[in-house]
Amino acid sequence: MQEAARSLGYQTDLAVLRHQGAVMAARQGYAAVHTPGNPDFWWGNFLLLPGLDSAVPAQEWLARFAAEFPSARHAAFGLDITQPPELQRVAEFAALGFALERSTVLTAQQTAPCRPLPPGGELRPLHSGDDWHQALNLRLALNAAGGEPLPGHLPFVRDRLRLLRQAQERGEGAAWGAFVGRQLRASLGIYRAGQWNGEVLARYQDVETHPDWRSRGLAGGLVHAAGEWAQRELGAQTLVIVADPEHHAQALYQRLGFSVREEAWGLVRPPGPVSPGR
Repeated sequence: MQEAARSLGYQTDLAVLRHQGAVMAARQGYAAVHTPGNPDFWWGNFLLLPGLDSAVPAQEWLARFAAEFPSARHAAFGLDITQPPELQRVAEFAALGFALERSTVLTAQQTAPCRPLPPGGELRPLHSGDDWHQALNLRLALNAAGGEPLPGHLPFVRDRLRLLRQAQERGEGAAWGAFVGRQLRASLGIYRAGQWNGEVLARYQDVETHPDWRSRGLAGGLVHAAGEWAQRELGAQTLVIVADPEHHAQALYQRLGFSVREEAWGLVRPPGPVSPGR
């Protein structure tokens, strides 16, 4: 399998994962992606397949995953395709407990904020230890709002923030926060993501808002401010963001100036109901 992915979504996924210490090893007909510093990150430890080859049954892919990740409680397969997978092949994985995840990949060259910030709102990169501690608490609050805590969620979040902070310290991007009264109410990350057809890319990560502070202009303001920063400081020409097509966030991104570029697919069998974020 080539080092570059065909899918813009996975190409930028891999770029950001490399900032977190991930390595991609070519196997016969597919690739294995390992993030040694965060073994609980499901979409940091997965097999990237060029498609669902009808000659390889789902059970065989599962066996290959288990051999590659013997300690993993999850199983995940990225599908490096530009068209939807065949439903019959997806059904084979569904019978083994997998869910098909579909994402929308959106891009923009420029963005515009939709609404003003709340009084006292401030948008800036995270700097201090307290900033990063608040980022951890925000993610834990979001997890708690979704129901029962997921197995492995706390170590996943701690390791992910640690690795992204290290990437920021190396100049690969930045985690941004929306603060109101010095309290972090929303956050995201934006990082270098290589090039695509000659375009210098920056990729957003983990756009999150505290449940009590949604629909107040924080996420939209962050996306715009961080995007302008990435164009200025990282030399980005094209901004890339990935959304759940069933979630209202995609409509927000489109109001900010993003347009749909393609769709991305993956298959995941988690030990809990929701996967730690992409």
